[in-house]
Amino acid sequence: MIDDDKNPGQSVDLPSEIPELKRFNIYCSEGCTDYELYARPIGTRRSVMIFVEFPDAPAGSVSAADTANHLLGNGLAQQLFKDQSYGKFELAVTVRDDLGWRKIPNASLTYDCHDFNSHRQYVADASQLFSREIDFSEYDFVFIVAPYGASFLDSPAFNAPKGQGALSPSGEIRLAVTFGKDSYRNNYVNLVHEVSHLIGLPDLYPYGESVNTSKAGCWDLMSDIFHCECYLGWHRYKNGWLDPTRISYLWTTTTDWPTTLSPIQCREGLSMVILPIDDMHSPSKVLCIELSQTRTGKSNEHRPEGVLIYTVDSSVPTGHSPLHILPKRVSQSAELGYLYEACFQPNDSKAIVEGTTNIEVLVVERLDSRYRIQVSYHR
Repeated sequence: MIDDDKNPGQSVDLPSEIPELKRFNIYCSEGCTDYELYARPIGTRRSVMIFVEFPDAPAGSVSAADTANHLLGNGLAQQLFKDQSYGKFELAVTVRDDLGWRKIPNASLTYDCHDFNSHRQYVADASQLFSREIDFSEYDFVFIVAPYGASFLDSPAFNAPKGQGALSPSGEIRLAVTFGKDSYRNNYVNLVHEVSHLIGLPDLYPYGESVNTSKAGCWDLMSDIFHCECYLGWHRYKNGWLDPTRISYLWTTTTDWPTTLSPIQCREGLSMVILPIDDMHSPSKVLCIELSQTRTGKSNEHRPEGVLIYTVDSSVPTGHSPLHILPKRVSQSAELGYLYEACFQPNDSKAIVEGTTNIEVLVVERLDSRYRIQVSYHR
C-alpha cells in the first residue's frame, strides 16, 4: 500500500504479498511461526492459574488472590494483549485462588525449569494436585505460581511438541508458564513476555548479558520488560495482528521513493515499510521502518517520538539478538531504557550498506502524528 496521490514521486511496483522470511532449522526464530508448536494468537486463548508450595518453600500467609492480581497487573496484562492486537487476541485467565496453595511433596530444589524433562515433570506434578477440580484440557495455557521462597529464580515458558507435553489426569499440557522469584519483583509485563513465548515470539535480549546490551533496546517487550509495554510492528505483523495492507514491501530499485507513515497503534493507514536485505523474493533478513510507540512501562513517562529503523534476521535464534535497532544515537537512561534516543527526526537520514544492498532513509517532515519519509533502495 502506498499513498501515491498524496506523495507524487517515483513510481515503484510493489508485490501484492509480503514474502515469508526464509526458514532455518533453529528454535524460535523471527521467521514464520510454527503453529503446530505454538498457539496462534487470534481470538480468545483460555488459561488457568494455579498455586503450589513446597516443603522447602511454604506459601505461609501470602494470599493467592493478591499474588494473581500482581502477576496480571489487576487486568493490565489482558488489556495489553487486546490493545496491541487491535482487539484480535484476548487472553482469558481463570484464577483458581479459591483452591489455595497446594503442596508438592518434592522440594523445589528437585526441579530445574531450564531442563526440559525436569520442567515437564514440575508441570505434571503441579497439575496432579488439582486434577479433581480442573479439567486442563479446557485450557490453552497453564500458569503455575510458586512462592517467592522457592528455588526458581525466573519464570520460563514451557513449550512442548505434541506428544511430548506434561501428562495430567485430564490430558497433555503443552504450553505453560512457571512463575519464580522474578515475577514477584517485576510487574505484569513479566507475564506478558512469557506468554509471548507460548505464541512463538523469541527473546530479543542476548542470553547471559544485561538488558542494557540488547540490540533491540527499550522498543519491544521481548527485549526489555522494565521499560516497554508494546510490540514493534514486526511482531504485530508476525502475530497476524497488523494487516498486510498497512505494510509496503519495497523490493525494486528506487531513488527518493516517498510515503507517509501513520502510527502503528492506529487501526488504519500505512504504518510500516519492509525492504529485503538479501534475497528479494525469499529474504532471511529485512529492514523495517515504522514510527515509535512512545509510552514506556511507566504510564507517566514517554520516550521521544520519531522514525524507528531496524533489521530482522530469521537465521538468528532466540536469545542471540535476531532484531537490531539502528539508532540515531546510542544512549542509556535508568528511567527510559537503553537506546531510548534511537528515533530519527525531520532532516535526519540513515544509510544502510550490507553486501550489495544500499538503502538510505530520509525523514522529510512531521505532519501531526504522521511522518513523511523518502527511501532510496539499490541492489
